[in-house]
Amino acid sequence: MNALSVKLLPVFLFPMIISSSVVYADSCESVVEKLDTWYSSTPSGCGVDPAVDCSGIMLRATHRAPNGEYDVWNPSPNSEKSGGVSVSWMRSDRIGYEDPGMSGNNGIIFTPRAYVREPQKKIDVVCAFPIDAWADYRTERGCGDNSLTANLEEKSCQVLGADDLAGWRDQYTKLGGSANRQDRHKLQCAFSMKRDMSRTARRDAFNQFIAARQSIADTTEGRQVQTELRVAAWNKGDDVPVAAFFYSNPKGKQDAMKNQFDYYQRTGRWVPVVSMGFPANAGQKTRFACEQGAQHRDLPRPVAADAKKCPSYIDSAKWVQRDDPFLGKGVWTLAVTPTDCGRAIKADQTDAMYAELVRKFADDPRWSGSSYGGGMRRQLVCHITLVDKGRAVRNKETFNLELARPDVSHQASLDQGCNPYPSVRYP
Repeated sequence: MNALSVKLLPVFLFPMIISSSVVYADSCESVVEKLDTWYSSTPSGCGVDPAVDCSGIMLRATHRAPNGEYDVWNPSPNSEKSGGVSVSWMRSDRIGYEDPGMSGNNGIIFTPRAYVREPQKKIDVVCAFPIDAWADYRTERGCGDNSLTANLEEKSCQVLGADDLAGWRDQYTKLGGSANRQDRHKLQCAFSMKRDMSRTARRDAFNQFIAARQSIADTTEGRQVQTELRVAAWNKGDDVPVAAFFYSNPKGKQDAMKNQFDYYQRTGRWVPVVSMGFPANAGQKTRFACEQGAQHRDLPRPVAADAKKCPSYIDSAKWVQRDDPFLGKGVWTLAVTPTDCGRAIKADQTDAMYAELVRKFADDPRWSGSSYGGGMRRQLVCHITLVDKGRAVRNKETFNLELARPDVSHQASLDQGCNPYPSVRYP
């Protein structure tokens, strides 16, 4: 904010042609209510369609790409190559496991098909394994033969005649001679659910998958190892139905919040971060909760579509490098010029103004780079509210917002003249 020596080194102007649309989403609490409803619902089918289409929790444990090669909600390079993506599925009727699997502690929860609305893309299940099947090494989108088992060609449960609970248990038990249970997992058959099957055949196949999983619910592997569904891979950039990002322990919280922020930057959709307590045994239930401090602090809060009072809040913005007595030399700053309407807003419009700023300018490496401090929203709100020596700061020609400034309390920001320091990396 303060008038310091300014270097107009690389300057990047952003014409205001970027869409200002945003999808106004449900609150964290309302999403948790939906998750509880989906999880608790235990139909044998969704009419003539599989039960997975309207019940249970479809989730995927994720790991952030080390160099940002892809976003976690997009298929990995291996999934793009195979044409299939692995997810797991749980439900309140004894279909659960003690952690997300894949050595993960955070991930994505997807909306069931029956509740997906355009323009979001519905996810297609192509096969179901009662327990993790090392599907990345299998043919047919991960549903067929496993390259790790050279002595046997894996076929669908239907082809093997193991298309009901008795048949599946017989086939699975025969694979159990090894001391390493993973060998049996690699050899198991899949309940095929290809889209060229009739809807009732797909429904019945998924019912048998449910029965098979319930039959091992009290075993050690049934408690410890997740189910595995293979779904058809979508294209990078497709609007897939992400209902929430989750974390299963405190170590996963930070990555879940980063994923939430990245997702908003790329899509304009706000989805919550939820805590997910996995069951330790078949008698326990999964718990979903909104915990304090779990939503990314520098992310716009959900704003009702009819709450906007300005056609646009931001007239223009440009990146400049400035010297700062506390942050150092050449600090990246977003110099923001509000519209006349934006300058005149009251407290109930700051979230809408900040949401527009994020949509238009946050998808930039300088915003979330190594020096990002998480205080952009706090600085913007401070500029709207601070009166300095009788002068309203909102009337300045530009608001200079430094990416490195930390997220502090509103009062601390006011006390420091909208220039909080020292820089603290966030999250």
